[in-house]
Amino acid sequence: RTWMDAYPPTFWNVYGMRRDIVSRTNNPLERFHRELNKRFRPHPTMKQFVTTLEILAREYVVQRNAVIAGIAAPPVRSGFVLPKAPRLPNVTDIEDSASSSDSDNHVVDEEADSERYSTDMSPTSEENDDEDAIYE
Repeated sequence: RTWMDAYPPTFWNVYGMRRDIVSRTNNPLERFHRELNKRFRPHPTMKQFVTTLEILAREYVVQRNAVIAGIAAPPVRSGFVLPKAPRLPNVTDIEDSASSSDSDNHVVDEEADSERYSTDMSPTSEENDDEDAIYE
């Protein structure tokens, strides 16, 4: 026998209940363990353990009955605030520095001591000839 046979779905199934009231996780034991850890100190006495479990069980019964009766209020959760979207300047608002020039199509990599090269990405006729030779 499994726990599903021992307890009818009305005990554990949250289908049809208001989602803002019922706390759902990927694993129901995850929520229960979190609640237990909140209530216990390390190494409780047997009396503290049993008393705390009894209180917790009674609270769950009250909560379940309130949800079923439709009188439970949704839990109060703190809202979150999204960060303010940055305001980016328009391209027309950007001013070029005095050292830059749009008329110069050549860039020099000063750190690598390289030769000047063209920023134009279109292939040259020599590159096209090499590609034709590959496919022949």
